Order: sequence, then structure tokens, then C-alpha cells
Amino acid sequence: MQTTPPWMFFEELNTSVYVTDIETYELVYMNRYAKELYAIQSDEEYKNKKCYQILYDYPLPCSFCRNSQIKKGEFLEWEHYNPVLGNSYLLKDTIFTFSGRNYHFHMAFAPHVQSADLEVPNPEAFINQCLLQTYSTDEPDESLNIVLNYMGLHLKCDCIYIYEYSANMLYETYSYTSPELPKDFKTFLSQHPDYYSLHWSNCREPVLIHADMITSHEDPELYELFQKVGIKALLLVPIIHAKHTVGLFVLENYTVDLPVIITSICRVMVHFIAYLISRRDLKERLEQVGYHDKLTNALNRHSLSESIERDLFIRPLGIVYCDIVNMKMLNDTQGHVKGDEVLISVSSILFNLFTVQRVYRIGGDEFLAVSENITKKEFQDKVQLLRQSFKQKHLEVSCGTSWSDNADKAFAILIDEADQEMYKDKQRTHRKQNSNTIESMTLQYFIQNCYFDNETFIKSITSRETVLYFFVGDMQKNLFYISDNMKEDLGFSNNLVYDFIALLENKIIAEDRQRYIDESRRIFSEKQTVFNIRYRILGKHNEVFWIHCQGILKWKDDNTVPLFFSGTMQRLKNESFMDGVSGMLNLSVAMDTLTTMCENPLPFLLIGFSLRDYAQINILLGHKKGNELLHQICSQIEIHLGSAFLFFRLTGLYFMGITRSAPDLEQLAADLNRIVVSIYKEYNLHLVYPCAITFVHYPGDGKTASDLIEAVFTITKKAKRELNIPYLEYASIKDSFSQDIIFSIQQDITHNFRNFRIVVQPQVRTTTGEIVGGEVLLRWSYKGKNVPPSQFIPLLESTYLIIPVGKWVIEQAVLIYKKLSKIKPDIRLSINISYLQVIENSLFPFIRHTLDKHNVAGHNFVIELTETHFDKMPEYMEKFIEQCRESDISFAVDDFGTGYSSLQFLLKYPAELVKLDRSIIYETTHSRKKVDFLMSIIYACHRFDKEVCVEGVENIGEFDIVKAAQADYIQGYYFYKPLETDDFLSLFPPPHTHLVLTKN
Repeated sequence: MQTTPPWMFFEELNTSVYVTDIETYELVYMNRYAKELYAIQSDEEYKNKKCYQILYDYPLPCSFCRNSQIKKGEFLEWEHYNPVLGNSYLLKDTIFTFSGRNYHFHMAFAPHVQSADLEVPNPEAFINQCLLQTYSTDEPDESLNIVLNYMGLHLKCDCIYIYEYSANMLYETYSYTSPELPKDFKTFLSQHPDYYSLHWSNCREPVLIHADMITSHEDPELYELFQKVGIKALLLVPIIHAKHTVGLFVLENYTVDLPVIITSICRVMVHFIAYLISRRDLKERLEQVGYHDKLTNALNRHSLSESIERDLFIRPLGIVYCDIVNMKMLNDTQGHVKGDEVLISVSSILFNLFTVQRVYRIGGDEFLAVSENITKKEFQDKVQLLRQSFKQKHLEVSCGTSWSDNADKAFAILIDEADQEMYKDKQRTHRKQNSNTIESMTLQYFIQNCYFDNETFIKSITSRETVLYFFVGDMQKNLFYISDNMKEDLGFSNNLVYDFIALLENKIIAEDRQRYIDESRRIFSEKQTVFNIRYRILGKHNEVFWIHCQGILKWKDDNTVPLFFSGTMQRLKNESFMDGVSGMLNLSVAMDTLTTMCENPLPFLLIGFSLRDYAQINILLGHKKGNELLHQICSQIEIHLGSAFLFFRLTGLYFMGITRSAPDLEQLAADLNRIVVSIYKEYNLHLVYPCAITFVHYPGDGKTASDLIEAVFTITKKAKRELNIPYLEYASIKDSFSQDIIFSIQQDITHNFRNFRIVVQPQVRTTTGEIVGGEVLLRWSYKGKNVPPSQFIPLLESTYLIIPVGKWVIEQAVLIYKKLSKIKPDIRLSINISYLQVIENSLFPFIRHTLDKHNVAGHNFVIELTETHFDKMPEYMEKFIEQCRESDISFAVDDFGTGYSSLQFLLKYPAELVKLDRSIIYETTHSRKKVDFLMSIIYACHRFDKEVCVEGVENIGEFDIVKAAQADYIQGYYFYKPLETDDFLSLFPPPHTHLVLTKN
């Protein structure tokens, strides 16, 4: 007879084992592991007690009990969530017979190991609590964000997204991202947005994928995606409404590794999400119908009446009453389609200047806009800008205004005042119009009676040797004179054309029209003087041909009012010569042009450039917006550089320019990169070097057209991989040249760093001009000529020669300070450090030894690191920073604003000084928005107790702006260029005197 229960064999098993009496539900056995799991000290604590009380804390037998399903000799496997242990378990149950009685034998396996501090949710309680959070708002949008944030925080997800279908494409509409993730974290669907549609579009059930479920052999595409993005777990739940899949609910990398629990929670939550989405859509449709004008999307008279009744307007406020002049005549002569276009244009201008929620269409041709919480001066400036915008779009709109800060003044009275002013303006407009005079004018009359600039006119019509169309226009009278061939070929009835720019716009084919409009608007808004654009146009007989339009715009002396516009149009021979997206000439024309130029021995320069990561930008913006961005970049490059270069689009994202001039390559590369960076910022894209830039020389780098273009492709492809190099020259990648350079550097290092030298660029206090420090910079000469740092520093890093050279720079900096220590003991010298030096363990001991050897304190030195350094080898970087700070060495963030800068970065890293890159202050003298941006960065840095040094200040205008922005220090050519060491030391007077230095 068996005397020892069979389950005693499992006493030391590291898996929960417990046995219950089938008839009484009493626990008769728990092994050591199970007792530890439930914190039970002795057998007496559980014996003869009900299993549902001990194991699940239930007062009654479990509804999911498997007593009736288990069989002797077979194991029943199932999974269940245990609320006491806070985890899901895989259970294996069977029947054991001992001493004539049947017992329920349980083994419980945790399917995935949980961290000790991880809270596992009870599904029902979790869902209830999540729904309760949404009761704080009636807005569906807010509720959806609350749901995502609650689930993301409590399920410890990396990301949660809601995607919705629109035109059979999935678009992200709501998202949660863990604050612990890096800013540039890429989600699964952002890497492959169509993967779900291609593989699971017909699936109406949740799709759950763990990384360990995928192999490179079974599904190489998905395996590669998971490896690339770093996905460990992915759950995709279709959002279904009215039997249709309307979207997708996505969880990435949830740390709570309970697939059954997570899936069951999401199954319930997607029904609530679908309800919130449908409620949001219904709310938007009702608001759109009830409060908006269908044509212009402006608010309607009913919305205005309700706002007045509810007294929603904040004082002081200003009102603009607008009336479109001759609207009826426009509808009668050009049709209601043209009239509708004018209405939409007027509303768009109002939307740009006033809050969308405060623009009303109150009649057929009347609009009213309200500007709240605004001073009288600010309101007047805004109205002036409004009038200019109407004029730039060639819209005849009469405007009347009223402003008040009196809270007791009725809104209706303000409207009446604005209406009366509008009526007076309308009368003045009608008196000015005299169509008979315009019809009878001749060119001679135009020259005598309108603003005419001879020099500008002659320059514009003699810029090409081919037969050209030409035009001249008085911008204030909106009257143009066009050449006979333009009148004939484009179907104009007269050489004198009123509203020429708008009429020309209508002749441009639809695919190019918006780009033309955007380019024209940018020229006027940015007060540019050069116009350069290509587009396709309809001729007199509706034939389509390419036009290259170039012009010069003359402004009033104070740059506020456009006076005169003169230009030429060249009819291009063949449409196949043009690239339709960029508007540049294509590869075929490039080959022909180079072939002709190579017949002449005179040297010329080719600039190659390509846009990095543009495929990702296309995914982010969509191909249509991506093409618009590409066209804008190419147009601006031609506008700013086209006078010296002829540009081509070779293929894909590879472009080329040709010039016979000899520009400064470093400056040219900086200008080209700056153009791309500034346009990217308009689209909220922030890259340090978005453009790979290269140079190829004729005849040195090739003697035929094919050799030169191949050289452009070769060097540009290489440059796209070299992220931190402003530009590359083709000669620099020739093996013999590179090896010669590297050999020379090695020889110079072994010969006591000959041909290396130190220069120092002083840093001055903004308020006084006093020199407070200097940046120690490395220079190297090769065969008697200075080599740009952008060329030899990468070679030092690629060969790891930066390590000995970097130590030499540190020692030179200490020696420079040693010479200054008695004259100016408080001066601080900045040293640039490469991350390759940091990961070499001897760097800090060398710094400490050098300081001790020369008896110099660490607080006189600042180590400059770029933002990208902090993200490379963070464990080495953190250790290095900690060691330096113990020696009182400070840190500065160099080139702040050129990478993925953020306020979080200022908080995360212990830098005392932030150095703002030159690109931030570029063109601040011409853009109020850029001035505001600069001020906001400096303000934020000061709020985080960081001092600010602005680099690259080159003129008095930039200095005044930086000073007004309250930057602490300035480093730039306006005060000092980088100085040889002796010249730098000579700036400081003997002891016991004080010198305040101003502009050098």
C-alpha cells in the first residue's frame, strides 16, 4: 500500500505545485515554490482551507474551476490570470488517486518571467479605471488621448498609436510615446506603413507578434523590420465600426508580457475607441454644417450671432470688415467659378492673418475678421499687412476697421463703425478705376506716366542671347507692358495688360500652377529681388510648352512696397529637356552642356548635391508634399545661386550645378546647406547636414562629360554616408592623394607635431565687449598650404590619429592659459573633444596629469561636445563627464540647434554653456520670426541655468539682435577672427590695467 503521496516528489521543483480535494475544494498540499510565491510559512496556514480562498482570494468556488473537465492519466492545459499573484499562468491539471480518494493536481507555469516591481493589471478593473478617466471631458479628441496615455503608462508600452483609414491609406491620428524613448525613435508602421495593408488588411481579429516567433527564414521581411526598429512585441487590433474596419490600434513593446490579458483588454477598448471616433466625426460634421460657410470654410453669420450673444470676444479687440470690389461684374464676365476662386483666396488670406475661429463670411462678398486681446498699434500693423496681402494676390478688396478697449462698447457698434469705414474705402477704389484710360495707353505713355527703371529693364531683357519674351510692370498700378511675341504666342489682346500676373497664372497648367503661386507669394513675403522659375504654360492654340521666367523686382528704399517688375521669358525648345518635379534641366541636357564645355580647355567647377533620408521625408509628408518640398528647395537654390550656376537634376535625388567662376567652396557649401536647412524648418524637419555636397573640377577630375558626371555620382554617394562633413571634393577620395595626406600627418605627428598649430578665437561678453575666453582650434598645413579642418579632421578620426593629436591640443591649451594666468586668471579656454578620444580610457588621466604638471586648475577649461556626442557611447561619455566635473572642468554643448535639439536635451545633460550655431542667427536681420526663435532659445537656456554663447556673429545687425536677445557671450568675426597664439596673447595688457575691447 502506497504511504507517501505521489506529489511529494515535486517538493523541490521550481514550479508551483498544489493539490486540492475535488469534493471539498480543500488544499492538501503546496510545494516549497508555491508556498514561497504566496508567502506561506508553514503547512498549517493552508491545510484544510479552501483553494479558492488561498489561491484566488474568492469567497466562493471559482466559476472557471476545471474539476469537471480533468481526467485521470491526461493533463488539461489552460491559461488564466491570477489576481493575487498579479500574473497570468499556464496551468496543467490532472487527477491523482491516493488512499482511495481523487485529488486535483495543479502545476502553474509563468509563461514569461516578470520583473519584481511590475504591476500586472486586472483586466476588468483596468478597463473600468481607464473609462473613468475619460469622464473628465466631453471632447472625443481629449478622451482618445486620455485612453492612449493611460494605457501607455500602465501597460508600460513604448508606443501606442491609432491609425485611421482615409482613401484606403492608413494615417496616424493619435499617439502615445514613452517619455523614455529617444526623440528620433521610429515606430514599426512609420518604417513600413503599408505592411499591415499588404498582409493583414482582411483580418478582423487582433494580430499578436513576438520577436521570438519570427525567424529570418520564415519571414525575412518582417524579421528585418523587427530587428531594424527594435520591436520585441507588437499587437495590432482592427478598429471596427458598423461592420467596417475604420482603423488600427497598435501597441509596441509593452513590458507587461501577458498576451492574453493585453489582448482581452484591447478587444474591449477598441469598441470604445470606435465609439469615440464616430462621436468625433459626428461632432465635426455637425459643427461644419451648422457654423461654417460651405465654399470658403469660414464661419457663417449664425456662428457670429452666437459668439456675440455669448460674449465670447476678449477686449481689447479690432474688427476688419472686408468687401470684394466688383464681385458681381467678375461673376458676370468671368463666371462664378472665377468668383468662387476669389472668395476662397480672400478667406485664405484672412485665415493666415487672423485666427481661423474668428473669420466670418457674413454676406455674398463680405467677410468680417476679429482680432482679440490686441493693442491698437498691433492691430493697425496687422491690417496693413492684410492690405499688402490682398495687393500681392491682385485682389480688389475694400476694408474698414474699428478697435476698442472699452468693455462696455457694444459689439454691434464696432461692426457698424467698421462697415462705414469699409464703404468709404470702397468709394475711393471706384474713383481710381478708369478702364478707358488703360485701354488707350501706349508704351510711350507708360514710360512717361508710370514708374519705369531703365537699368532694371535693360538688364532683364539682355540677359539671354536667344529670342525672348519680355515684360515690364508698375506694381502699384498693376499695369504691365508685354512684348509683341508674348502677346501673340500667349493670346493676349493688347500689349498693355492690367493684372498681368494673375492672368498669366491662369495660363499655367494645373500641375504647375500652385508651385508658381507659392513661389510668387514667397518672393513678395520675403522681399526678394530675383525671380527665377520654370513652368508649363498654355499657348494661344492650347499647345503646352515650357517657359523659363527670370525677372528683377525693385522695391521702395525702405523695402516695404514693390515698385517695378521687369523680366524675360525663354520658351524652352523641348518639354523632354525638363524635370517636371524640380523644374531643373535634366540629365540629357547636362550631358550635352558638359560635352560642349569640355571642348574648351578653360577650367570649370561642378557642384554635386543630394538630399539625405528623403525617402523617410516622403513617408512622413506623403509623396505629393514631398514633391512640393523638393520643388521649393530647387527653386530657392536657383534663385540664390542661379546667377553663377546652371543647375540640373541628374536622376532621383542627385543634382548638379556648373559654373566657370571660382567660388569659395566652404562658403558655397555652407550657403547651399543653409538654404535646405531653412526650408526644412518650415516643414518642422531639423537636420544638421540634410544635403550631401561635393565638388568636381575640370579638367583635373575628368576630361569628358561622362567622366565628370560619373565623378559627381561617385563622390556624392560617398558624401551621403559621411554625415558630419560639410562637403567633399572628388580629389579627396583618390587613393594616392588620401594616402599621401595620411602619411604626411603621421610624419608630422612623429616629428613633434610639425605643421600643426593652434589658433584661438576670442569669446567676448555681450554687454561690455570684454574678452572672457577663447576657443582653441587646430590648424594643419600641407605642402605650405592650409588644409580646411573639414578635410583633415575626418582623416584624423578615421585613422584614430585624433587621439595623440587631441592630447597635443589639450597640452597646448594648458600652456596658453599658463602664460595668461597672471595677467587674466579668470579667463576660460574651450577645447573640442571627439567622442573617439572619450572612449579611449587614457584621456582623462592625461588631462588630470597635464593640469597637475603645469599647476593649473580645471575650472579654467571648458570641454565642447556636440549634441551627437552625447548619444554616442553614453556609458563612456557619462563616466568621462563625471570625472571631469570632479576636477571642476566645465562642459559646453557646441552647435546647439543644428541637430534634434530640444528643451529635454538642456535638462538631460550637465552642460553649463550652450553654444548656438551660426545657422540660427542667419538672416535674423530680415525675419522677425527668426529673431523671436533666437530669443526663445536663449530664454529657455537661461531658465535652465545655462549660459549662452552665440557663434558666427559677423555684422552690426546681427550683433544688435544677439545683444537684444540677452545672449551672455559672442564668438564671431564681428569682434575677432581665429588668431594665432601670439596675436591672441598680445590682446591682454600687463597686470594692474583694465581693457574693454570692442570691434576689431
